[in-house]
Amino acid sequence: QLIYLQTLDVIAKQPQNPLPLYTLRALMKQILAGMMTFHESGLVHRDIKCDNILLHSPSGSGRVYAKISDFGFAKKEDSTNQKTYLAGTLPYMAPDLFERQQKLSQKVDIFALGITFYRIITYRYPLMYKRYQDYRRQEYYNFLFKF
Repeated sequence: QLIYLQTLDVIAKQPQNPLPLYTLRALMKQILAGMMTFHESGLVHRDIKCDNILLHSPSGSGRVYAKISDFGFAKKEDSTNQKTYLAGTLPYMAPDLFERQQKLSQKVDIFALGITFYRIITYRYPLMYKRYQDYRRQEYYNFLFKF
């Protein structure tokens, strides 16, 4: 069965039609529960972003359900080996991903989810650079860690 679903990106791109806070909170709780499920099995998604969270509203239910999708970059968390390649989408990628010796950790998903939540609440990214090299710059680190 083929079903067409919208993504969380639809919400992030519509500041003129904001969702009520209780709806945003409900979606965020569902996404956190989904992430907890695959993290408990030892997986790291590595590409959490608005486009990879599907929204489903069964007809007549009046409810919206969030589902995490696209596990194409997913790997088992491995604290003994270095990551083999850089994976993810730039605005959502944790700064530690750019470190050569970094071990693969579920922390990168938590960082990306923070950016995702920031985006659906503020309708923008905290910072937006065009090239991955720019994410390694010191001001990016300073911005992220001043909170």
